[in-house]
Amino acid sequence: MISLKIITQFLIGGSALLALFIEYKWQDKRKKSFKYARNILIVITIFILILGVYITWIDEIDKNEKISNLNNQLNEAYTTLEYIKSNSDTLKFQIKPFLDLARDIYPNLDNNQALNKLKIRLDELDKKILSGGRKLETLSNDLLYEQKTIRSFHASVRIKFSGNWTGSPYPGFLNSPNALIYLRWSDNMHRLPDINFCAFKINFKTLNNYTAIFENTLEVQPGTAPLGEQLDKLAYYNQIKFCIPFTDPGRLVKKSIIFEEFQIEFYINGKKSGELINNEKIIIDLSNLIEKAGKNKMINPGLELRGSFNDILNINYNQNRN
Repeated sequence: MISLKIITQFLIGGSALLALFIEYKWQDKRKKSFKYARNILIVITIFILILGVYITWIDEIDKNEKISNLNNQLNEAYTTLEYIKSNSDTLKFQIKPFLDLARDIYPNLDNNQALNKLKIRLDELDKKILSGGRKLETLSNDLLYEQKTIRSFHASVRIKFSGNWTGSPYPGFLNSPNALIYLRWSDNMHRLPDINFCAFKINFKTLNNYTAIFENTLEVQPGTAPLGEQLDKLAYYNQIKFCIPFTDPGRLVKKSIIFEEFQIEFYINGKKSGELINNEKIIIDLSNLIEKAGKNKMINPGLELRGSFNDILNINYNQNRN
């Protein structure tokens, strides 16, 4: 705004000099050149007049705005001062605990310095609390991830079966140098690897001449699926198959057995997570197995179930360890 005023003053001075120059240059005022120069001077004078009025108007508006802002600030300061005056006792009561704390921590400083030191200390403490909260949230997420990670997976299998045989076609116990698969979870879309439940040693219990029980614990071996994976992946499996070994099928009088009942309990990370129970009798025809393997060769009669595991098993895919 000041620069515009200075420019206006220069223009006024310039127009005055121009008028003197015209008066001096042209003695004969009847000439066209004089009239042309005079018209230019009139236009310049009108322009300077309009510019001066505009600058004065703008300057007045600016001054009024500044005065208004100053009045508002003055009113706010007055209001704040009045509030402090009317509530001085309350403010003193509110600040007293902080002042006492500052004096206790910094007894060798005056009140203002002690309060400033206390403020800095509280700000640092607030930052540490915020950082600790973030670390706690990260730890909580890591813990939740760990809770949903499969570290161990085993099945407790009990199958009661019967048939017509002379002597037992099954072994009393069976040892193997390698872990043998007796139960398998599969994904028939082949999106995921099979889950194999194995054992190095199994046992049979004979109830009578026609009935026995296969009761063993089968485990998923270290380094195989789904160990190290998240629990929710189990929901994609939709096929389960289990079997029992018959080491001497030639002792069967009738080439069929009956699964009278079976119960399979699944344990994830040491916690029971689902089970499969059936008490209905299921007849298993062994003719094809015996024919393919040979009369005196080992066979593995079993049963295969298909469908969503949410329907077949009571599996809790989102379990949390307690």
